[in-house]
Amino acid sequence: MKGIRATFAAMMVVLGASAYADITLTFFPSSTFSTDTAAMNEALGISNYTIDDFSSIALISGLTITLSGVVPTTTLTALPALFNQNSSGCGTLNGQSFSWTNAYAITNTTTNSIQNCGVAQGFAQFTTFNYSPGATSLGIGLANFQSLDITKHELFVNGEDLGVLETLAGANWSPGTVLNAYLRIDATNGAQINSVTFENLTGQDFVGFSDFAVQPLAPPTVTPSLVGTPGLSGWYTSTVALSWTVTGNPAPTTSGCASASVPNTKDKKYTCSATNAVGSAKDSVTIKVDTVKPAIALSVPTNNASYGLNQSVTASYTCSDATSGVASCVGTSVNGALITSTPGKQTFSVTAIDNAGNTTTKSVTYHVGGAAKTPVLSLAAGTYVGAQTLSISDATTGAVIYYTTNGTTPTASSPVYGGSITVGVTETLKAVAIAPGYTRSGVATAAYTIQ
Repeated sequence: MKGIRATFAAMMVVLGASAYADITLTFFPSSTFSTDTAAMNEALGISNYTIDDFSSIALISGLTITLSGVVPTTTLTALPALFNQNSSGCGTLNGQSFSWTNAYAITNTTTNSIQNCGVAQGFAQFTTFNYSPGATSLGIGLANFQSLDITKHELFVNGEDLGVLETLAGANWSPGTVLNAYLRIDATNGAQINSVTFENLTGQDFVGFSDFAVQPLAPPTVTPSLVGTPGLSGWYTSTVALSWTVTGNPAPTTSGCASASVPNTKDKKYTCSATNAVGSAKDSVTIKVDTVKPAIALSVPTNNASYGLNQSVTASYTCSDATSGVASCVGTSVNGALITSTPGKQTFSVTAIDNAGNTTTKSVTYHVGGAAKTPVLSLAAGTYVGAQTLSISDATTGAVIYYTTNGTTPTASSPVYGGSITVGVTETLKAVAIAPGYTRSGVATAAYTIQ
C-alpha cells in the first residue's frame, strides 16, 4: 500500500511515495448515512457525479463488473437480476445493511442473489468494478463485510495492491452486517482510475456494494460567449464582454482564456486553448466593434445662411467613419445639386450610416429669397380732415421697411420705418421691404389729401 493516501475522518495520512502517490482514499463512516440523499451525497463529496444505484438491470455506460475466484470468472455488462435486500429472505439486517440510498445493491454472486442466508454458496473471492472511460474520482458504498466472519479484505486500484481495507479505513470502519463505510477514491495530477477490486482474504464472504459514483474523464470543450449590442454584418455597436466556458475532467490547463472587454476594433482575433490528460480543444472568435457614430461634414448650406432665389449655390457634404466605414451618406439633395430653387425657409439634412449600423443625422436651416412681401399701410388712401396717424407692417422675416413721402420710390438709402407716421399735409406715401435672402418687395403706395 505504498504511495496511497488514506483519509480517516479529518486526518490525512500519507503512506509513502510510489507511482500511486496520486491516488487518495477517503473513508466515510456509516454515520454519514442519511435518508436525505442530496445532503448525504454532498457530505460524501459525490454531488453531481454519475451514480449507479443498481436499481436497474442496466449498468451505467462504461461500467462492467468482473467476479472471479471460487466462481467461474464472469464479467457482467448488465445485472443478472436486481438484489433487493427487503425481499432477499435475509431481512434488512440493521435497516440499511446493503444500500446507502435504497434497498438495491450488487453482491459478489454471479446471479446477484442469495439462496441461504449465512451459508457460503459461491461467493466470488474478487469483485472488480471496471470503468473503461476512466475517472478522476470514484465512490462506492460498502456493506455486509464480515457477514461470514471473514475479517480481512484486500483493496486494489488499477490492479495495484493497496492493502487491507479494514486497516486503511481505520476508525471509520464498522465491521459486521451493517453499512461498513463509504469509500471515495480520488486521482490527481493527471492520474486516472480504471478499476477497483475487493478481495475476500481468508474465505468466502457475502458482501454488498451500492451507489457506484464516478466523475468520468472528459476531453476539454471550449465555448466563447460574447455579450454586447449586435449591429450589422457581424459588427457590435457597444463594447463586447468576452468570456470562455471551458469544461473537461480532469480540469484542463488553459491558454488565452481570460475574459476581456473588447473596445473599438476592426478584426481582433481571440483564441482559447485547453488541454488535459484526455485531449485538447481550441476555439477562436474574431470580434468587430464600432461604438462611434459616423461623422458628417456639411459645408453647404451653412446654418441660417440666406441665398437668393435660383442663386448658384449647390449642396456640399461628406461622411466618414474611422472603424467600420461608411455604408451610406444621403442628403436632402445629392452633392452638387442646386438648393435655391424654392423660396422661403428650408431645412437641409444629411444622414450617415456606417457598416456597423451606427446612424448620425445633421440638419441646418437656410433661407432662399423670392421677393419680400409688400408692406401693408394701416391707413387707406383718401381725403381726411386733419392730421392722420398710420403704421406700416411686413410679413417677411427680418424685413426692414424703407419709405418716402414725396412720391418717389424708396431705396435702401431712404428713411427706415421705426414707428407710427403722422400725415399732416397732402402727400403720397410709398414703402418697400428689404430682407436678407429676398429681392426687394413691391411698392406700397397711398395718396392722402388732408383738409
